[in-house]
Amino acid sequence: MSNAGSSFRDFLLKSQITYADEPMLAGPAVVDYIMKLHALLADSFDLAGSRYAVLGHDNRWEQFQVLCFRLNLASVNPRSSDMEWEWKGRAVNGYIMDGDRRHRLWMYYPTAGGQLKYWPLLTWAGVTPRFTLERPPPVSLPERAAEYFPDLWPEA
Repeated sequence: MSNAGSSFRDFLLKSQITYADEPMLAGPAVVDYIMKLHALLADSFDLAGSRYAVLGHDNRWEQFQVLCFRLNLASVNPRSSDMEWEWKGRAVNGYIMDGDRRHRLWMYYPTAGGQLKYWPLLTWAGVTPRFTLERPPPVSLPERAAEYFPDLWPEA
């Protein structure tokens, strides 16, 4: 979702939050930060109509679907009692319950490039019908290079 390492770090420092000691504050703060960035762009983009898109596929890469998730990351309030935040390994993890199953919704790696990962429930997605893609004919790398760069690629 984001690799804004220094931005996240600066935001947490200004908020006086230590991620490893206060994951229940750090997790929601990082989610809030992303939502604030979205709000800053609201005049320039159709945020209500925009979606995060994920291309899903079967094991053989033959059948595809596009899963679309709303940009509103607060599908579950990050500060609600439904969220459980903990520091585990090298990440701040945010969990919700999906029936009887504990589901990791958020994962923030403060020291690994500032990665923020988001795993919404599949039931939250709008899903396209399954589709297939035309298989391109096999082409060697030199043939493809000559096709893309006819003036630069030496003739065989």
